[in-house]
Amino acid sequence: IEEPSREDAYLVLEALSEKLSVHHRVAYDDAALALTIGWSVRYLPGRALPDKAVSIVDLAGARARRRGLERVTPEAVAEIVAELADMPVERLLETDADRFLRMEEILAERVVGHGDVIRRIARILRRNAAGLGSKRPIGTFLLLGPTGVGKTETAKAVAEVLFHSDSAMTRLDLSEFSEPHSIARLIGAPPGYVGHDAGGYLTEAVRRRPYQVVLLDEIEKAHPEVLVSFLAVFDEGRLTDGRGRTVDFTNTVILMTSNLGAGEVGAAPKRRVGFGVEGGSDGGEVEKRVIAAARAALAPELYNRIDEVLVMSPLSRSDVREIARRLLEGVGRMLEAQRGVRLEVEDAAIDLLLDAGGFDPTLGARPMKRTIARLVEAPLAEQILKGKLSAGDVAMLTADDAQIGIDVVSRSVSAAE
Repeated sequence: IEEPSREDAYLVLEALSEKLSVHHRVAYDDAALALTIGWSVRYLPGRALPDKAVSIVDLAGARARRRGLERVTPEAVAEIVAELADMPVERLLETDADRFLRMEEILAERVVGHGDVIRRIARILRRNAAGLGSKRPIGTFLLLGPTGVGKTETAKAVAEVLFHSDSAMTRLDLSEFSEPHSIARLIGAPPGYVGHDAGGYLTEAVRRRPYQVVLLDEIEKAHPEVLVSFLAVFDEGRLTDGRGRTVDFTNTVILMTSNLGAGEVGAAPKRRVGFGVEGGSDGGEVEKRVIAAARAALAPELYNRIDEVLVMSPLSRSDVREIARRLLEGVGRMLEAQRGVRLEVEDAAIDLLLDAGGFDPTLGARPMKRTIARLVEAPLAEQILKGKLSAGDVAMLTADDAQIGIDVVSRSVSAAE
């Protein structure tokens, strides 16, 4: 039995809502029923219509009756869907228009720097959200740049903006698909072959969750025959799996990453001679060389179907400083939630982390993560295990004599003062 369309599911829900109204002694708003269909399709892809929609309005009716309410409104339905989908109800009630209009702001909350890249991604996504896109994925992007500059983090940020969770993403390392026969792992083996019941990594993931980001890492390492299989995805938003079933990609965002041309970025400063303007007059030339390297490595028919080819430049010291601040805030939140200990950080301590190996222009943000793990998280863990840090204490991250120190202000001392 095929799953009914949204229109047919709404008619079923409308008919059943009359019985549910009598049962729960509440009335259902028409807007609440319509939103139930849309939200259930978008955020509960693992279940089928009309069952999941009926379950939502049933739960909303029961909760409204317990609270003494007479009507089930969109807010009541949103509360149920948010719990089932494990997402903030505020994000659910925020209109797509509001979210898309402030997309750059939301992306910048996770991605440090790369303002031009963020703006170009937002422009393509807004275009499709306004209904101006064709029958294709919401957006198809190729992110180029050296390691550690934020390519994967950008993919997570897009998933957070569009689909309310950075886990709404399927990540495939295409270096694992370097053989021509590995396409069977991607779309599933045809009937009669071993493993045909399992389905493909990509097609089954999108079938189960149609609204998500598909991240294709290191595309230059995939076999050309594997990349050819994506032509129909980029051009028509569909892919036929090993069983002959068509999988719809029109509700996905495709993000590809590659280190193609990364050597050009690293070589750029050395090539600047004469009276070149300090600070990046060569930036445009570097970007052109990186894009040219990617274009030469990819098949023309594949390259021509990409919406935007974006070059992510190496992170500056100020960018890594901001990343360090955000990472330490994350450590502080975790420390307070799990141990009841508050973390306070001196500005000088962040500068010392940068000088202690946290900043390497060729490696991006990853050295800072390692430096914080070594110089901050490890000493904190040691003090917790020794009993020097307990609930209510404050851990002060300081820079004393060119050394990272952790001073403990205990609850008893602060109370005495």
